[in-house]
Amino acid sequence: MVRRLLCLLLVELQALKRGISAAKTAEILHRLDATNYKYDQVEETVKEMLDAGSRYKNLEKSLGLGIVFVLGKDLAESW
Repeated sequence: MVRRLLCLLLVELQALKRGISAAKTAEILHRLDATNYKYDQVEETVKEMLDAGSRYKNLEKSLGLGIVFVLGKDLAESW
């Protein structure tokens, strides 16, 4: 559930900034915690989360706000 909400948050933040790339987002996140993950891992995860967030936004458009809360716990949150 938390990952789904973070995916939506990343999509919303990207929309607010208009043009901030996945690479720039990954760079910022990597600087916050550079010792635990390599930049490439962070960038790939951000791209995957933005892609998933876009799909969740499409579900919201089709089925209504809050759909991520009712998807259930059995739905995989990672690929």
